[in-house]
Amino acid sequence: MKYINTNTGRVNLKLFNLGYWEIKTFHQINAKIIIDEIHLYEPYTLGLIIASINYLQKDYGASFFIMTATMPKALKDLLKKSLSKPLIIEDKELLNNARNEFQVREYEISEAGNEITDAVNQRKKVLIVVNTVDSAIEQYKKYKKIFKNEGLDILCYHSRFIQKHRKNKEDAIFELEKNNKACILIATQVVEVSLDIDFDILFTENAPIDAIIQRAGRVNRKRKKENSKIIIFKHSEISEKWVYNSGSFLQDTYNILKKHNKKRLTEVQLTSLVNDVYKDFDIESDKDFQKGLNIYNNEQLRLSYIKDNSVDDKTMTRLNIDSINVIPICNYCNDIKKEENYMDMLKNAKPQEIAKYELSIRKNKEYKFRIETIGYYKFIDAYYDEEIGMDFKHKQSSITFL
Repeated sequence: MKYINTNTGRVNLKLFNLGYWEIKTFHQINAKIIIDEIHLYEPYTLGLIIASINYLQKDYGASFFIMTATMPKALKDLLKKSLSKPLIIEDKELLNNARNEFQVREYEISEAGNEITDAVNQRKKVLIVVNTVDSAIEQYKKYKKIFKNEGLDILCYHSRFIQKHRKNKEDAIFELEKNNKACILIATQVVEVSLDIDFDILFTENAPIDAIIQRAGRVNRKRKKENSKIIIFKHSEISEKWVYNSGSFLQDTYNILKKHNKKRLTEVQLTSLVNDVYKDFDIESDKDFQKGLNIYNNEQLRLSYIKDNSVDDKTMTRLNIDSINVIPICNYCNDIKKEENYMDMLKNAKPQEIAKYELSIRKNKEYKFRIETIGYYKFIDAYYDEEIGMDFKHKQSSITFL
């Protein structure tokens, strides 16, 4: 799409020319655009967002409404500079209320069995959040075994379910949440956004402070419960090395929360903790933020489209994407005949139907499991079922180093 800058007379390509982008851009004229949970975006993507805000405000008259429950001061200051007419609205009444008591443990969540069992026996709705899918599956199997004869509802929810089953899981979670009886939901970071659920107690592996606050938002959400608790456990070495490996935010969060052990923290206090953890982080000097901010202008003329793929880093909306979409061959699933698998079942299916059976995994897993490519689709020979999702550690997963 070409446009003429009326101030300079220059003709430029702007935005990213994905299909029908001219029409999409036209609809931004004087538009009111909402961006939710802006604190969740990594620096590179935030750079792209800020560049987009600057462009759409200046040349299209768009205005923005930006929302988040956890707004660090540095991010607030950045938005004040970026928005043409910044106006900050805060709910003072809610901000000064405390929903939950925060407690910190000196050991990892894998050692929390007795405490979690006690909460269930007290007929509480229990939420357990860990930082990796493998850990979620492990915890699920553990408590499924402990409560196998008690008819307790236990659900496992993470990113390694096919789209079809993930939707079923979300429906089951909402149904679980409606029933006012003891249950356990074991999840990863996917529970931090989008799910409007209300549990009695959270047992969570330590994570950066903003993630902890998001997880805590799933407990006493309606602010009607008494004695609701957020219990934070030490993070694992895997979390520190592979999941949250940028800066010292993980350890800083744990240290700061320890200082507030057994306190009921208001939203104002939690926001203050966010500022404490990120006080030395200068987002505008961050190299990834600068890359996202500048690529919008510097690389724009050379882009024909923007798309998350592995061909050209310049076309990424997120930095260092290392995932691929795969379909489990699935010789163990309940929704197909015993003599079939998903590869057989989807042979003549339409693309929109095939998409329901895809899930995303890290690329490095591709080198550990046999992948068979048929057309545009990759089928992976790793254990999968509707209950636990894709389990790389299962004995029936076919490991092959390619």
